[in-house]
Amino acid sequence: MPYVFLGLSSNVGDRFASLQAAVDALCDAFAVVAVSPIYDTAPKYEVDQPRFLNAVLKAYTEKGVLEVIRAVERTEDKLGKHKQESNKGKGARNIDIDVLFIGGDVFEQGAWRVPHAQLSERAFVLAPLNDLAPQFRHPVLHQSVADLWSALPEEEKKTVEKTDLKLAAVASSVVPIATVDQAEELIRSVGIDDVYSVKTMAQKTLTKVIRLKGVRAAMANILKQEMLSLGGDAAVHKDAISCKVEKTDVLLIGTLKQLRQLVSKLRVQVAEAQAIAYAVDEALRESA
Repeated sequence: MPYVFLGLSSNVGDRFASLQAAVDALCDAFAVVAVSPIYDTAPKYEVDQPRFLNAVLKAYTEKGVLEVIRAVERTEDKLGKHKQESNKGKGARNIDIDVLFIGGDVFEQGAWRVPHAQLSERAFVLAPLNDLAPQFRHPVLHQSVADLWSALPEEEKKTVEKTDLKLAAVASSVVPIATVDQAEELIRSVGIDDVYSVKTMAQKTLTKVIRLKGVRAAMANILKQEMLSLGGDAAVHKDAISCKVEKTDVLLIGTLKQLRQLVSKLRVQVAEAQAIAYAVDEALRESA
């Protein structure tokens, strides 16, 4: 299953809110697994307009090229994309989503080009893309993203500046637990008061703990039920259980076998669940 890389940009209104809304909407269409840092960038083609915020999103998909393009178009429509008229077609816009890569596919139809025809000349694309996938190779130019970034003129690189702004998407990491005290400290650190989960971690010598960040409350509750059905557990903040918060951290607690079974179950569900499946799978592989 290939990765899809999508470029996000906005320079009208609340730019950050527009990017976050795009990430949230794309999570309904793709298994989003990572989002780059946000860059503040100068307009490249028509300079008489506000500065942009840019980011790149990485997702898994089983969709074909045309299905990906249609899903992106539907997402832009849902977000009320509005682009100001300009001579070069590069005017200000509240949101713009570019298809950068769809695995190693090469596609050309009408105005659509995959890989994106101009990405190799754009610092505002290559900078965030290089943060996510420096070794990804352009299927036409046969160069890595890192090489494409290095080849840009220095003046072009100076047009982008990394910010401290962060877009919310599901992130995962394996947390090593060796003692009851460490387990309790971890539980408290994410605002969870769940003594049973502490005991679960302490009693199972083969237990792995995966910390997920940015999970919707409704999905957090599903994950807890799924882990319980597999013989493991999930620590979820009480405000998430009652859906008083929109997003939360979740601690998945189980054996390697149970966590792999969870991945298998989630992969055949909706895009949001698939994203968590891939996040958990990547965390398990990195910790192996």
